[in-house]
Amino acid sequence: MEKVVFSTRLPKALTEALESAKWELKMPKGKIVEEAIKEYLRQHCPDIYEEYLKDEKRE
Repeated sequence: MEKVVFSTRLPKALTEALESAKWELKMPKGKIVEEAIKEYLRQHCPDIYEEYLKDEKRE
């Protein structure tokens, strides 16, 4: 899977929560955000999520 850089501004409280979560989950912040995006797509945009899964399997 090809990776690209993604940058965004988040509220300070959310970035602090993400920093705490990385230690609790023992995962890098990028991986936590990646998993959160996938879960959001799965719940709110199932068609797009299914297409993502198909593309991921092809690679």
